[in-house]
Amino acid sequence: MLQKLGLKVNRFDLHCHTPFSDGTKEVIDLLIDAQNAGLEVISFTDHDTLRVYDYLSDVDPKNWYSGKIINGVEITVDVDGDRLEVLAYNFDLEKLKKYKYFQRAYDQKVVNKQIKKLAKKARKMGFVCEPVIKKTGRPSIWRPIYDGIMANEKQNAELIKKIDAYHYGVMD
Repeated sequence: MLQKLGLKVNRFDLHCHTPFSDGTKEVIDLLIDAQNAGLEVISFTDHDTLRVYDYLSDVDPKNWYSGKIINGVEITVDVDGDRLEVLAYNFDLEKLKKYKYFQRAYDQKVVNKQIKKLAKKARKMGFVCEPVIKKTGRPSIWRPIYDGIMANEKQNAELIKKIDAYHYGVMD
């Protein structure tokens, strides 16, 4: 994709989340981290919102980051009852902002529904999981599931070990 945009880069991150969806680091901190890491291209791909780009138009990202920022978003879709997340890049930001889908808030009711679905899937996989929902000022989908699994770390130890082995490519 980057080559199609005429970009020949070695260091990039095309999947950054901000507090406008479920990220934990502030936008400026992410820009500083990207600069310090020597990233040449980044993309903010918040869940179902483009609000980070409104924020970036109010500040000058070049004060913290000298690389290129590509428009991005992670769109939640439902396919046959399963939740999928699709990443989209390099779109016409103003055109996409007009869609009703992106004008809604990152709604706590929607998040709670997704948390219930994920917790059910985690339990179906064998995890002991009761989501831990903390008031953080912004909704989070994955954190309550992670915290619920880790709150039962002893019971979930074998499954956690298997997932870590798979994730880090050290499968037996």
